[in-house]
Amino acid sequence: MAKKPPETNPFVQALVINGVWKITTLGRKGLEDGVSRKRGGHLTFHIFDKDSRCSVYTDGLLNWFTSLTTSAKDMFMWIATHLPYEQDYLEMVEEKYCDEIQVGKTTFYGARQQLTNRLIIPRTSRRNTYWVNPTYLFKGNRIDRFPEQVVELNENPENKFRKITDEATTI
Repeated sequence: MAKKPPETNPFVQALVINGVWKITTLGRKGLEDGVSRKRGGHLTFHIFDKDSRCSVYTDGLLNWFTSLTTSAKDMFMWIATHLPYEQDYLEMVEEKYCDEIQVGKTTFYGARQQLTNRLIIPRTSRRNTYWVNPTYLFKGNRIDRFPEQVVELNENPENKFRKITDEATTI
């Protein structure tokens, strides 16, 4: 028999989510931002989380994350909190990092080397600038940012709807 989950999460009572309503239209191409109706689309309202966030993608993460030192895990979290929106690189200046985390330069270099070896933050050609592997960390929408990398695992429901309506009109 499966374990019964706890009745309530103790952190939920203190949780505050800053929501922002947006007006969207459901037109021929699907959901589109905008205030006006586009080509007879259906006007809808959606609430979005206003707070900044960074997604951590867990496929394959645990395999290498558990072998990292505490300083490398701290750097991983620092990167997650400082990663700019819709960007797959960030600037990481050692003095700023060391001051914020309160570690020495040796700790900084060791942590950076571990994350570089795990292909999380390989260097770019610019000084103090590192690529961030979007396989594990990304702030924003990976599908919008990297559309050529999308592999559709199931058929778009809109296509199924079109097939059904096309078959109905031909009968």
